[in-house]
Amino acid sequence: MGVKKVSLFAFLTAFLFLQAPCLAGYPRVLLKTNFGDITMELYDANAPITVENFLQYVRTDFYTDLLFHRVIEGFMIQGGGFYIDGPYLYEQITNAPIINESYNNISNLRGTVAMARAPDPNSATSQFFINLVNNLFLDKTVNNVGYCVFGKVISGMNVVDAIAVTPDVNLGPGFENFPYPELVIINSAELLTPGYWLPGDIGNDGIVNFVDFAYLAAKWKNTGSNLWGDLNQNNAVDANDVRLFHQGWLTKTAWYKPIEQDLNNDGVVNFRDFAIFSRNWQQAGRRLAGNFNQDLYVDEYDLMFFAEKWLTP
Repeated sequence: MGVKKVSLFAFLTAFLFLQAPCLAGYPRVLLKTNFGDITMELYDANAPITVENFLQYVRTDFYTDLLFHRVIEGFMIQGGGFYIDGPYLYEQITNAPIINESYNNISNLRGTVAMARAPDPNSATSQFFINLVNNLFLDKTVNNVGYCVFGKVISGMNVVDAIAVTPDVNLGPGFENFPYPELVIINSAELLTPGYWLPGDIGNDGIVNFVDFAYLAAKWKNTGSNLWGDLNQNNAVDANDVRLFHQGWLTKTAWYKPIEQDLNNDGVVNFRDFAIFSRNWQQAGRRLAGNFNQDLYVDEYDLMFFAEKWLTP
């Protein structure tokens, strides 16, 4: 018990007072597919608009259940734009197109990740491709607008190669190399880099709160790669990460959407929120905290709504 008390004291001391320097690293995204996992490192310094665009799609689970719909052995695999519903193929609705950052002069080498687009150079939205070989003819030159490389595969290239040799069929223009009979599905896309949008936001949910504190405490003093809590990506959860966490405490992003039942906005629906709810129980007022349906009173209907998110972070 003595060792645990000392460790906790040291952790809290660092949380409150430490002023250690921090480091930065490339954001990493894990694509889970029905063929296996692919981990990508993104060049946010070289292609900031493209990377932020891609991560916005990742953050909103846009890529979940989408397909790699174009697979050409000896060239590339392309996905991130279409899904299957029954016997039909549909295009997913995207955000507005972005500008082409191919001027960053990063070559389309084997394993790099680039944005797919239409003939219009600035038409890329959500679709991307992974180069299977060195496709230098896709690079920007004096006479060629090129395709923007914004990352590379750092793990799972064997999965990419397996996808590349999937049997395909010609379904018509744009789908001449559609994988069939086995579809290639992106099960999910997940940002592996804790605190990318906010220092300390380990869960990348848009706010630094007690949920992130739990992540950090659970991995305190652990070493290894891809650790939740390793905010500066030095393969250890240590005092430097605590400083980053402290800097962001209770900070929110512009896109953060709190849980309505989280009345004190600390990131979890718990007894603190219940205390606020209880103070207004049976009180009249449409704008009272706890009057979720905005009728005349805080009543049993609001209580049922509150209970739905109990202990939800």
